[in-house]
Amino acid sequence: MLLVTACGLFLLRLIQQHHTYVYNQTIDTLKRSNLAIQIENTVLPDSPENQRRILHVANLTDWHNAATTGSYKPSTFESEGFTHCCFDDQLSDILETYYSDQSDYLVLELTASNQNPDLKIERASNGDQYPHIYGSIPVANLIPVKL
Repeated sequence: MLLVTACGLFLLRLIQQHHTYVYNQTIDTLKRSNLAIQIENTVLPDSPENQRRILHVANLTDWHNAATTGSYKPSTFESEGFTHCCFDDQLSDILETYYSDQSDYLVLELTASNQNPDLKIERASNGDQYPHIYGSIPVANLIPVKL
């Protein structure tokens, strides 16, 4: 039984490595073609972007309002058209740039991001890619992060 489990785990890891290799080769090929422009903002379900933590800096009032409705949309959603998010490695820059003089916020982690059809990874004017959510987020899919 132990040998079968070990073989199964080995095969699973081999398949994951192959999938990652094929994905990277496909993206490299597309980047060299004209299709790169069309797929630049498209994220495949198992892409490396979806394996990074997705975070959102929430206003406390917006978060408390979401607790009563069961879904979260920041107050800026109507004017922006989406919810701004970032990857965990971008958080410190976001906090320093936009929230250094504020204390009424909390950081939320989006769970089940690979199952969210409203999630898009898009390139900002500074050239970095950021996750944006074009719909409401169920409160059950957001977890406060301790900083």
